[in-house]
Amino acid sequence: MTLARAELSTVHADIEAYYSRKVVRYGATPLGVDWSCVPTQELRFVQLLKLFDTKVACSVNDTGCGYGALLTIMSARFKRLSIDYWGVDLSLAMIDEAKRLSGKRKLAQFSVGSHSPRLADYCVASGIFNVRLQQADSVWTEFIKATLADMHSNSRIGFAVNFLAPLPNAMDTRPELYRAPASFWQSYCEQNLNAQVTLIEGYGVREYTLLVRTEVPRRIRSICRLGWYAVAFVKVMSCSACRNESAAACRVFSCACHLKTAPKMILALHSVNRLLRCCDNTNVFCAKSRASSKCPAL
Repeated sequence: MTLARAELSTVHADIEAYYSRKVVRYGATPLGVDWSCVPTQELRFVQLLKLFDTKVACSVNDTGCGYGALLTIMSARFKRLSIDYWGVDLSLAMIDEAKRLSGKRKLAQFSVGSHSPRLADYCVASGIFNVRLQQADSVWTEFIKATLADMHSNSRIGFAVNFLAPLPNAMDTRPELYRAPASFWQSYCEQNLNAQVTLIEGYGVREYTLLVRTEVPRRIRSICRLGWYAVAFVKVMSCSACRNESAAACRVFSCACHLKTAPKMILALHSVNRLLRCCDNTNVFCAKSRASSKCPAL
């Protein structure tokens, strides 16, 4: 089941009306976004921000930003980090409050909308899936999938979201709240979005946070690349085709040509290997020519 545009618009309209009433009644407070208090609201933000690399400048989309509370937390926690922030919310009343509170803060903007406004390093969303109102489970599930897909497509590095966890059977729950097992949405992001997911739970509230990485972290990429180079070196040095006239005959070289930096590196290793394998080489220089540039192996 995929929601039609009209159905999705109806869901968005219901959400907008609900949270607009909240912020008009309670103002720019946790109650205004249906949270109970500041400490638990900030606790949730801390889990979401674990996705960030706090050593480099970044851009952030805050989906369902409310009155911009996350921006305040990020500014306090990452004082030396340049963050290009864009908050988007369905409620005009929320955005008006966010603009009022942010003042003339640099690198911060807010807009009314239902989708991520641009491609950014990170997308975050806190609590936007918790209150389903009167929507059926099937409709709300499709709304969540559409929102996750939007966040995924607009995140260079990854996105972070949170959900309410199921309660024990003996405990009553408000019927308008949406709860789902962590395994369901974790598996969905891994299988359908082809992402790496870190599950965070057990932080004092009955919910969980998903850190969804769409890009392999730089450090891991560097380590993998270094390991690949090492493997390539070993393969080239033992390649049986290294006595051939052309480096293209080397099976390691030909199968690695799809990598940007691999051909030059493989060619260099290939040449070294052929030189070392030269039957007449002496002290690296070929005995036939006494010059590596004229060595028949090269």
